[in-house]
Amino acid sequence: MKAEGWDVKHIRRLKKRLLLQQNIVMLFIVIFFSIYAINGWPVAHFLVLCAVVLSGIGFFALLSLWKGEPQGTKMVRTIQAYEKDVKGTQRWRRKKWMESIFIFLFVSAIIAFLIFLNHDAIQQSQQGFPGDVIPLLGAWIGMNIGSFVRIKDLRE
Repeated sequence: MKAEGWDVKHIRRLKKRLLLQQNIVMLFIVIFFSIYAINGWPVAHFLVLCAVVLSGIGFFALLSLWKGEPQGTKMVRTIQAYEKDVKGTQRWRRKKWMESIFIFLFVSAIIAFLIFLNHDAIQQSQQGFPGDVIPLLGAWIGMNIGSFVRIKDLRE
């Protein structure tokens, strides 16, 4: 891995700032899901919202591929440009393709779930609420562990 010409300490700070932003977003997702679960609102509405947001993320990743350069805020563009330079363009493109494919497969699964689900048979109740949040918390913890490992692996 080559990191010539890059201030790795600056990239590490940017990645930590991005992780903080991702944690704030995950906090809002957990709070929003908790409100949904506590009030017993239909799960279908939450899933449609998730599908729309994930589709936007997937199209954004495809836009990066189509233009061949990192997209997003200045911070995200800098981090992606660093990763593209260090890992190489081919590997960066492959990662973006895999990200896009995974997101669209997940959105397709959500849409299939919404189409074939018997909405009348499923009632969201408050009884399962604390346990309903455990998968989100697991994803949140996994995201943090993965980010910390990638930040620690940055070499100067």
